[in-house]
Amino acid sequence: MAISLACVALVFSLLQPAFLTPQTAGDVLTVAAEIGVVAVGVTLLMIAGEFDLSVGSNFAFSAMVGASLVRAGWPPAAAFLVALLAGEEIGRASCRERV
Repeated sequence: MAISLACVALVFSLLQPAFLTPQTAGDVLTVAAEIGVVAVGVTLLMIAGEFDLSVGSNFAFSAMVGASLVRAGWPPAAAFLVALLAGEEIGRASCRERV
């Protein structure tokens, strides 16, 4: 895995010299943090014997709700809470459907 990552970084740095900069590394880690949080949740589901494909779509929908509310002029904290509640309700409905 590490060798593959190093090869990809090498190819991209040869194609675009600005790729291997601290700014790019920070951007990649910022994006990876969101995916990492979702990956931890899915890992716990898989360990528990569940396999839920709705996690990704719920994540995307909740993010869209939050972004739409901020764009509409809502305070970011309120938009975050509404997005969190939307995701929670979708997850609750998904669990209710399977039981």
